[in-house]
Amino acid sequence: MGAGFLCRDSELCVIGDLPGWVSILPPLVAVTLSLLTRQVLLSLGAGVFVGAWLVSGLDPVEGFVVMGQRYFVGALAHPQHATIVLFSLCLGGVVGVIQQTGGGLGLARMFRRAADGRKKGLLATWLMGLAIFFEDYSNALLVGSTMRPMTDRLGISRAKLAFVVDSTAAPVTSIALLSSWIGVELGHIADQYSALGIEQSAYLVFLETLPYRFYPILMLVFVFLVIVMGRDWGPMLVAEREALRALKPVEVPEPVLSAEREDAEGGRALFAVLPLSVVLCVTAWGFYRTGVAGWVLEHGPVGPGGLGVQNVLSYSDSPTSLLWGALAGLVTAIVVPMAFRSHGLPEVMEGALGGMKSILIGALVLVGAWAIGAVCRDLGTGAWVASSLGAVVSPVWVPAATFVTAAFISFATGTSYGTMGILFPVAIPLAHGLIGQASVGSGAADANLLTATVAAVLSGSVWGDHCSPISDTTVLSSISTGCDPVDHVRTQLPYALLVGGVSLVFGEIATGVWGWSPWVGLVVGAGALVGALFFCGKNPLATHPEKPRAMP
Repeated sequence: MGAGFLCRDSELCVIGDLPGWVSILPPLVAVTLSLLTRQVLLSLGAGVFVGAWLVSGLDPVEGFVVMGQRYFVGALAHPQHATIVLFSLCLGGVVGVIQQTGGGLGLARMFRRAADGRKKGLLATWLMGLAIFFEDYSNALLVGSTMRPMTDRLGISRAKLAFVVDSTAAPVTSIALLSSWIGVELGHIADQYSALGIEQSAYLVFLETLPYRFYPILMLVFVFLVIVMGRDWGPMLVAEREALRALKPVEVPEPVLSAEREDAEGGRALFAVLPLSVVLCVTAWGFYRTGVAGWVLEHGPVGPGGLGVQNVLSYSDSPTSLLWGALAGLVTAIVVPMAFRSHGLPEVMEGALGGMKSILIGALVLVGAWAIGAVCRDLGTGAWVASSLGAVVSPVWVPAATFVTAAFISFATGTSYGTMGILFPVAIPLAHGLIGQASVGSGAADANLLTATVAAVLSGSVWGDHCSPISDTTVLSSISTGCDPVDHVRTQLPYALLVGGVSLVFGEIATGVWGWSPWVGLVVGAGALVGALFFCGKNPLATHPEKPRAMP
């Protein structure tokens, strides 16, 4: 089987007798280098170069030119791609201003005041993690540093605090309807669906994946169960008992954001609530306006009954709507502190630019992912893999295999964005090709398998980002809570493995192979977690009565 390659005149041609398997070299190179070097940008660039070298007829010089001009410039020149990058940068600016002006700290203080016991303290931490849904870094830093003095007083171990903080960072942000992650997620979905000829709103696909996001949802449920049931097991149980015995916490480095800095900056919750509310409201208005315009363009005037929510989302321009919301939120975030005369223009602009810089790496990874996706399409990677595996692999196993693969890569590399960028160009065309060959069932069943595969990439990427010792959110959670990073990983990993295993069995396998509804999978998975805690967990207070803990 010969491999097709794009010539410089963009007409498909065949060079030599190269076998079809060479089409998997670009993603294979990217994955291998990511595992060896943990440098995702470098790995994606190398994968794109290998593909460009093949496309240009094995000419390394021409391949270098094709890599830059056709793939990287082409990725940024696409209007939808450029819109998603701008949205991500603007939302990063909003988050940066909120941090700079103390809005996040003011929001955090509201939750801390409501806690006067161990269970209430942990519940307040969990709820605060849910409330700061817009960015995982901000979540980890603000929740950990704000709640640490309170949990110290209540005899809660810093390992337990780090676990709650880390479990409400990436898992929450990855499924939030509006966050720093959604631009990346929509970018991957739109790119792959467009290449496969599937005409469906990327945001609607994102919404359809939510019931299939078993790991992040069940992890949030598990944290809640651990708190309300008051039971732990393994290294976490030992850490909790040691915290209750100790009169003073172990001396560890101070977190990045201390309670003293919170008091000094005097952050107002309004500085966070108002810009985020504007983002949400303007984005919703954008969905409605572009959805109606899209409907009118295709079907004519809207009838007297109006459009339903699904029609609005189906015909809307989600990247444009998100960009409008982020721009309006950025303007609001800059203007409000100045109107209150608490911060000057140079200070808020410093925060905005700092927030944009924090998003830059993710945006570059996304551009690299778009480029390697274009390479894989030109080489027919997905079609070749699907035709090769079609006789031996049933498509019903693709979501489970995708989740395991994404979990392994993200744990080994410590990056969710990089894992998405590497897997999306291969997993989604593979699933689509296998489903088409096998004719699994009805059109709805086939669509559900494809949706489940998209969700499996996203969920598996979150698993590694959540518990890898080299993940940025893992490290930030350790720093902000004052917990030793090794202790954090050692106490959290058994919980992540438990929830990951339950998600795999009652989520990806149950819905893909056994045909369960995702809602049934979530309910049964939650029940399995309750049983695991009931039979394996113990109350740390059973042998060590609760007592106040001295402040550091």
